[in-house]
Amino acid sequence: MCDKESDLESQSLSTQEFAARTIVGRFPLATLKSRDSAAGQIFEVSFQEKILLILDKRGAKYYFPTRRKRIIKWEKITTVALARLIEYILRDLASADYEVLTVTNKQILKRPIHISR
Repeated sequence: MCDKESDLESQSLSTQEFAARTIVGRFPLATLKSRDSAAGQIFEVSFQEKILLILDKRGAKYYFPTRRKRIIKWEKITTVALARLIEYILRDLASADYEVLTVTNKQILKRPIHISR
């Protein structure tokens, strides 16, 4: 884990804020906006003015093409599973042709599609 991510962990952040800040930290061209609603704080990850991901107290919702379900719920997420979930989201962004980085600042490559016979 990089220093930025460990700094985020040391602060008392909500699950959605921690996930949003970690994702944006590894998605250099993305912007993060937060707003308050009746359901709590909502974080929007955008790229070129297009919302790609919304994170709130219930979970994360994708607004980009993916093979995974478009809604991820936080219900049974532990601290270790949260880090893995953030990696999944970043890999999904990479597979959708967005430039995202590993913890060592190397670009995450798009997953190859294997066609079986």
